[in-house]
Amino acid sequence: MDALEREIELKLKSFREREARQAGVPLFHIFTNDVIERLSRERPSTNIELLGIKGIGPQKAKRYGPQILQIIEGNGVAQSKIPEKKGKLSYTAVERDTDDGSKKERVYSVAEFLDHFNVSFARKPLAIHGEIFDSVDRRGANIYFRIKDRQEEAVLQCYMRASVEERLGVKLETGTEIVVSGFLGVYKPSGRFSLTVTEFVVHGEGLLKKAFEELEQKLSAEGLFLPERKRPLPNIIRSIALITAQGSDAEKDFITHVIKRGISVHRYDVRVEGLRSADQVSEAIAYANSSGNAYDVIVVTRGGGSLESLQSFNTERVARSIAGSRIPIISAIGHENDVTIADLVADVRASTPTHAGKVISEKWIEMDMILSEKTQRLSGHTESFLRQIDRFVERWQISLTSAMGRCIESRKLLLEQELRSVSKMAHQIFDKESQQKHILIQHGTHLNYAFERVRVEAESSLQTIGYSFEKRSRKIISHLNEMATFLHASNPERMLERGYSIIESKGKTISSVNNLAIGDEMTIRLKDGQVISDIQRIIPSSREEEP
Repeated sequence: MDALEREIELKLKSFREREARQAGVPLFHIFTNDVIERLSRERPSTNIELLGIKGIGPQKAKRYGPQILQIIEGNGVAQSKIPEKKGKLSYTAVERDTDDGSKKERVYSVAEFLDHFNVSFARKPLAIHGEIFDSVDRRGANIYFRIKDRQEEAVLQCYMRASVEERLGVKLETGTEIVVSGFLGVYKPSGRFSLTVTEFVVHGEGLLKKAFEELEQKLSAEGLFLPERKRPLPNIIRSIALITAQGSDAEKDFITHVIKRGISVHRYDVRVEGLRSADQVSEAIAYANSSGNAYDVIVVTRGGGSLESLQSFNTERVARSIAGSRIPIISAIGHENDVTIADLVADVRASTPTHAGKVISEKWIEMDMILSEKTQRLSGHTESFLRQIDRFVERWQISLTSAMGRCIESRKLLLEQELRSVSKMAHQIFDKESQQKHILIQHGTHLNYAFERVRVEAESSLQTIGYSFEKRSRKIISHLNEMATFLHASNPERMLERGYSIIESKGKTISSVNNLAIGDEMTIRLKDGQVISDIQRIIPSSREEEP
């Protein structure tokens, strides 16, 4: 690219940005980068030459033509509003009086009239329906043919660049019913009137099927349909670039299945059939890819239709745009039985727009299932831990109850022994009432004392067991806390945060200079990274130097 070409390209991009900003539309709606490159490279100087640039149709030529030509001619950056047309023809034709002397009429030269005619019609986009007859004359980069009216005897001469035919992927033949789009003009040296074709749409499935098969074989041979070339969809899709006709049933069917997931959908309104459809779809894909990481996936979709209706998605340009996308593309063209070249090249083919929405929703369903599974596993682990705690407490309760039972049983046996002893003595006393009355009184006192001692000892035993359980629990908790504190303090990462470092050499941690040699490579780990260095000197500490 020379300096002049680069300068023109920068000015055209600056002009495009201003126009897009004022119109509130994406940049590619004004011009694509490919169009700007062609303009700066070929540098058209007239409206006729401008209309020969791929991507510049009659409407864009009418709206932006004067500014583009002004930039290319080197008259500075064009203004956003169309200025007075500097290139407007300044006719030098003479004026003469009419026979009745009431009005003067202008007389043009032949060249002036043809220029006036060409400029006037170059501003008007035309679409003409006809049938190719005679032969299609191909001369290098140019194609000449004639179309006729199917109802009346009317013929129109047509001229087209071969690149238009290659871009649309259909090779014209005699007898093809066609709708051509372009601009009318007269070739000044011969005075021949013709239509310069910038785009066409074919009617009739015979030729379209043939073009489909030829393109399918060509792209298949290049490996564009191979599964290993295609990119997988992201596990989590948060943002989608939706390329379709705004307000169409396809758009509604798709959005119905993804909007409930909270996914962001950015719509690109394009024609999905007819003239300019293939260009708009390709430009939308290119623009979505130029938006950084704004989108996780691109969805290209439209409803069903005939082979004629779907021919935009059977063009080589759309196929290569899909293959060249860095963002994964889901193609959902037509109904289940409709298969287009776009479907074959796309990373994922959905049978319908509704199916495309389900494909994306399935990713969220899978994530919901994984999340549910993880939640259940976490809940299971939590319940297992709580059950272990319950069993631990239950064992302590059983142990405590058993200990208390043994203690009470022991005291009960002692009490029974005392009661039997007292009963025996009571019988002896009753037998010797007169002699043992005072002994009975002593043993009664002893019995009360025994009862009180058993009660006090039982209460003391219960308190001792409870205290022992509480003390042991506190001891266990204290030990666990000490272990946690020790582990936290011993963490090497904590040592690094306090300014220490860890030295490693030959895969081992170094704790002494005796494990190193001059020339060894060592890695010094710090809290925020690592340092690689070679050992040049080793200086032992003073303690090791002492005898």
